[in-house]
Amino acid sequence: MRNFIILITVLFCTVNLAAQVDSIKLVYPGVLTEVSFKVNTSSDFSYQRTLNWINETYKNPDRVLVGKKEGHSVTISGYSENACYSEGFLAQYYDISYHLYITITDSLINYKMVIDDLYYKNKPTSGVSSFFNNKGEYRLKFMNVAKSTLEATVNNILFSYYDKLMTAGMTSNEALTELNKYKNMLDLELITQDEYNAKKAELIKYIK
Repeated sequence: MRNFIILITVLFCTVNLAAQVDSIKLVYPGVLTEVSFKVNTSSDFSYQRTLNWINETYKNPDRVLVGKKEGHSVTISGYSENACYSEGFLAQYYDISYHLYITITDSLINYKMVIDDLYYKNKPTSGVSSFFNNKGEYRLKFMNVAKSTLEATVNNILFSYYDKLMTAGMTSNEALTELNKYKNMLDLELITQDEYNAKKAELIKYIK
């Protein structure tokens, strides 16, 4: 399980207000609201950047990537240490395990996170539902700070992914991948030569 630990765990993070994507909030035990945002790149390009983000973010990317459909979707099984903090008689920090479901189209990314369990001192608790009611509220009011710190952690994962998708420019490999896709479309007569030439002129500046 520790092989799934996310590289950067952020506690008490301030939500990135500059990000052009809605933050996600706990709505009922284990599930956070889904978020969708528009992209101006092909599904293949977004898919490749998603894989790049996984490789950069997780210590063991091959193990956290538990499902994928090339060009269309990925499923991640992750683990984040010190993901939330609660104030009771003693301050307590909890880790979380979660699944992240990302669906990709040519113009839209759908992002959904489900929390599988909370861990205290490396041991699983009795389940997320023992902490949160069906309104997504912490069952013990004096510990309700856990909800906001948990949401801060999962939103930092979201914003990290969003920023990766929206990074201006392309790497040489990304540009080559895009150009090959459009060349295949040209060969299949799905686009015109002029459309291909315009796309090539746009991409060639990134290719080294």
